[in-house]
Amino acid sequence: QERKVSGIYCKRDLEKYFNLASNRAPKLSDAVVRDEISNRYYQKSAIKAVCAAFENRYRKALIVMATGSGKTRTVISLVDVMLRKGWVRNVLFLADRTALVSQAYDAFVDLLPSMSAANLCESKADVHARCVFSTYQTMINVIDAAREEDSTRTFSNGHFDLIIVDEAHRSIYNRYRDIFDYFDSLLVGLTATPKDEIDKNTYEVFNLESGNPTYNYGLSEAVNDGYLVDFRSVEVETKFRVLNEELSLEYDHNPIETIKSRMKSLDSIADKLISKGLSFTVENVEEHIFDVAGIRVICGFPSDIDALAKAFLRQDDIVLVERKDYISNPKENGYRSLHLIVEVPIFLHDEKKMMKVEVQFRTMAMDWWASLEHKIRYKKDVEVSPEMERELYACAEIAANLDRRMEAINRKLHAEDQKDTDQDQ
Repeated sequence: QERKVSGIYCKRDLEKYFNLASNRAPKLSDAVVRDEISNRYYQKSAIKAVCAAFENRYRKALIVMATGSGKTRTVISLVDVMLRKGWVRNVLFLADRTALVSQAYDAFVDLLPSMSAANLCESKADVHARCVFSTYQTMINVIDAAREEDSTRTFSNGHFDLIIVDEAHRSIYNRYRDIFDYFDSLLVGLTATPKDEIDKNTYEVFNLESGNPTYNYGLSEAVNDGYLVDFRSVEVETKFRVLNEELSLEYDHNPIETIKSRMKSLDSIADKLISKGLSFTVENVEEHIFDVAGIRVICGFPSDIDALAKAFLRQDDIVLVERKDYISNPKENGYRSLHLIVEVPIFLHDEKKMMKVEVQFRTMAMDWWASLEHKIRYKKDVEVSPEMERELYACAEIAANLDRRMEAINRKLHAEDQKDTDQDQ
């Protein structure tokens, strides 16, 4: 299959190319992934997806994985598979920061010790190592600077068989894109947040349709699988646990019974974006979907909800975006809950970012009704008749009345206890 290259291959690159072409295994995707490098199902699926793409003569692949889910281990396994199958000899790992280059270098040396490696960001690095690690700027400089004895470039256009790009949503555009035009190599990009903009489209660089990477494993999947904990939920949940202790001193009981956190599934996010007429991009999710991360706070009494919500919103790092009070104004089906959309600060390694979280407040009675109503209403192939709707609404009213009666009993008991205390004094 013909393709454009930046120049004619030198003799040693042609020899390497023909040796690889002659000796490599015809099938790549049937390789066994070694568990000691990457043993999680989605990592293996990502490797298989990239191998299948290369088998089908695609020369570029994009892996989208949530931060912390093991992108580096995944590509180390990919390199291991491609080495054992005879598909590559020389590999280049690129990142836009020295720290990322060093981290990847250390991981490769640890998990793939049989392959010689060099970090070009360090002095006296071996440019003839089979796996080279570099920042974009260093590589641009070294392409011209590193020379063989015959004065030809060490890093000729056919030198690398595979290039791995970390944080592929960032510095692969404009002048750094020249690196990929110069090297004639298979290309794999890694990112958690691909861009889909006119002048910065990650998918376009990898010849893919927007929103359709070679493999995708998002934050919601990682959280649901138990591999990651959503940082937004953790941040807010921690705040409520602190408030629970503080308010227990004031009210003589813990206002919070339980705290539940959840992540919206990718399918649900996609459906919601489609209903808004929007494409599935990280920017659209952050700007238009407010309930990707959610916290449900279950309280004993309605007054606990009021006290908790006020105390939560008084915190100076919490920004209220939207308030929906379904307790004062229940939905038509009888649903009751207080919903707050808030922004909370998340401190990343190089910036502070405001992230949206949905917080739902319910009493135990409200949560009991809502949970059972959801189970009943969403049973497959069962239509809720108008009579059932009325019955569900009546149950919601019973639950609300139970809340009011239990609240009244609690207040009466506290009033009598306070009266006895005053008399004793």
